[in-house]
Amino acid sequence: MADPILKFGNDFWAVRGGSETDRGAALAYDDQNSEYKSIPIAHKRRSGGSYVDRDGLIKYAGMHEPRVDFLNNSKGHLLLEPSRTNYLRYSEDLSQSNWVKTNNGTGSSPVVTSNYATSPDGTQNASRVQFDLNGGTTISDRSKVYQDAGTGSSGNQAYSVYMKSNDSSSHILVFRALGGSLFQKTITTEWQRFTIDASDNSFYFEIGLYGDSATSDTADILIWGAQMEEGSYSTSYIPTDSYVVSRTNDDSIRSANEYILEGCNTEGVLYLEMAALFNDLTQRRITISDGTYTNRIVVGYNSVSNRIFYFVINGGSTIASGSYDSGTITDFNKVAIKWKANDFALWVNGAERHTDTSGGVFSSGTLNVFRFANAVGSQEFFGKIKEAKIFDLALSDTELQALTS
Repeated sequence: MADPILKFGNDFWAVRGGSETDRGAALAYDDQNSEYKSIPIAHKRRSGGSYVDRDGLIKYAGMHEPRVDFLNNSKGHLLLEPSRTNYLRYSEDLSQSNWVKTNNGTGSSPVVTSNYATSPDGTQNASRVQFDLNGGTTISDRSKVYQDAGTGSSGNQAYSVYMKSNDSSSHILVFRALGGSLFQKTITTEWQRFTIDASDNSFYFEIGLYGDSATSDTADILIWGAQMEEGSYSTSYIPTDSYVVSRTNDDSIRSANEYILEGCNTEGVLYLEMAALFNDLTQRRITISDGTYTNRIVVGYNSVSNRIFYFVINGGSTIASGSYDSGTITDFNKVAIKWKANDFALWVNGAERHTDTSGGVFSSGTLNVFRFANAVGSQEFFGKIKEAKIFDLALSDTELQALTS
């Protein structure tokens, strides 16, 4: 198989942070002509952001620093997320007055001890919360803690929190939103992140021991990293104190280096091992282009559930397009787009899923921008990238099968 002219990821990561005048970058690599050169892919995010490091701990990246996340992935992936705000204040300290400790029926108000134990970020900042029903056995008997952050502008909220039993037993706790939806979660002796999606247009988050579902009269629980955000799914943790905190969106781009991509104008392959954050039916695109809509090769997800699609536009006209409905786009899929005069194809997970045998190729010097978004920066790819490769040759079917298997 021919060597790619750009290689990115596949457990070979190097990143750096930046500033407004000097953006951060993740390195891709070019090893053509036996010369191994680093190729920075500029990264923009006007805030910090969290990720799971190789050691399993939550770490924090600075402004414009790309995040390589190892959650459920031993080789790591570039994490690209939309803007989100954590509306819960004091996300790590439930002893604060923003968190109301109260009771119903026979239950007692929970007792909270801040900075009691080591949290998922490796520091001693988890809160201990001791719930007590005092013998209550009905849904009206509650020992609970909650925070009311008001009403948001969206009908969708995503709640998340890390929890762990502080004794030797598992406990069933109830999560409740203001709209009345109840969610039972089993808290074990291992740290877990529990997530809940609701649509009651309220930013109220309650955690409690309810008499009708409790497996014991008391529960000794460690709680850390509470988050409530507008959206249909939970994103990476955003720590807060006395103020709400926002994380801005990620945007990665490689441009203005024609010598890297110039060979792709007549033929080539774009390969990606990628996953969506959520099957939310939004447009998420990855593009090789001239920086405009006129000439571009696009792959990504769209408004059809679990669909991977591609299209090729040359001189403003669509010359090839197709799609494949995968099992689930939130799993990593290996995707390749091949282009050559009258020979275009989409390969996904070891099989050719679409072909197009009519269409011309680009003129010399056309393709010079590789971006995890549309050609002009809209329709950002919010998801996970484990690996990316660009070839300046149209690989054979045998090679494409091996590449995507």
